[in-house]
Amino acid sequence: MSEAIQSGPPEPPDVTGAGTISPQAASASPPLPETPPSALAPLRFPVFREIWLASLASNLGGLIQSVGAAWLMTSIAGSADMVALVQASVTLPVMIFSLASGAVADTLDRRKVM
Repeated sequence: MSEAIQSGPPEPPDVTGAGTISPQAASASPPLPETPPSALAPLRFPVFREIWLASLASNLGGLIQSVGAAWLMTSIAGSADMVALVQASVTLPVMIFSLASGAVADTLDRRKVM
C-alpha cells in the first residue's frame, strides 16, 4: 500500500474550536432564560378579575365601616373605652371564626365543608 505523501509541514490542530462547528449548530442559538410571569398575569382571566375586584370592594367596605363605627362612637360617647369596645366588637368575631373555620377546613373533607 502506498501512503499519501504530504508536501510541507502538517497543519496545527484547531484549538479555538471555530472550525469544528457544523452549519446547523452555528445557526442554533442557546436557549434563552424563561422570564418569570408577571404579578398581574392572573388578572387576564375575567372570572378571576371579577372575583378579585369584588373582594377588594368588600374589604374596603369593611374597613370603612370599622372607621365609621369608631367615629360615630367618638361623637356619641366621647370615651376612649367605648371606641375600643366598638373596635373589639368588629375585630374579635373575625379572629374567632377565622381560627375555628381554619381548623375545620384542615381536618374535614373539602367537598363536605363547602
